[in-house]
Amino acid sequence: MGTLDLSLDLDDAVLAEFDDEARRRSLSPASLAEEAIGAYLEAAKRRRTVITEAVREADRGVFVSREAVDRWVDSWQDGEPGEPPKANIFPQR
Repeated sequence: MGTLDLSLDLDDAVLAEFDDEARRRSLSPASLAEEAIGAYLEAAKRRRTVITEAVREADRGVFVSREAVDRWVDSWQDGEPGEPPKANIFPQR
């Protein structure tokens, strides 16, 4: 396992919250930071994968209509958003 020494300047409120979270979870600040960085990197990887697939679909002419997106966004008003819309525009064949 590699190591990286780094220093962060954190807002006092963020630092206090970070310390509280580490203490609540019985983790060292370094362990909590390692976990947080890992979670961030995993989320970034998932985001890149979703974007890459969306671009592939768009390149094939597959899209979600604005109407379907509008209906989905409208569903957020109820406090329980519905399922994200599926593609409903496909290339002419």
